[in-house]
Amino acid sequence: MKQSFYIQKNGYENMVKFGKSGSNKNSLINRLYGSSEQHPEKTSFIIIYWLKTKQNIFPKELDLIISIYGRNDESIEKLEQFFNCKLPCLKKIKNYLINKGGSTEYISNDGIELLKKIIEEEFPLLNINSEKNLIFFL
Repeated sequence: MKQSFYIQKNGYENMVKFGKSGSNKNSLINRLYGSSEQHPEKTSFIIIYWLKTKQNIFPKELDLIISIYGRNDESIEKLEQFFNCKLPCLKKIKNYLINKGGSTEYISNDGIELLKKIIEEEFPLLNINSEKNLIFFL
């Protein structure tokens, strides 16, 4: 399974959106230009990763590991046991995820570096390969 994972800035102060998109560049382009309907300001990608895994234990949308599992210590402990590893960054991410009753895919700007560390250092422990694709600066 291959998909893109993006972090995008879209006009909200002190927070960014993250999520997954399809397995090709067209889906990323559609994500970028389609989001202007939902946000009053122009959207730009901060960073894009290509994620690939052969594991079938994960949800189809790998961003759920952060947005859902990352909020639940018990789910993270199950991942740690299954993969015989420690995921300290994933355990900390809940402190930066935005909880306002809407989308679960927003994170404070203070959590961006931790989010990147999860993808670059902890996802490989879960047999999820990540490749950095594009970087745009805030």
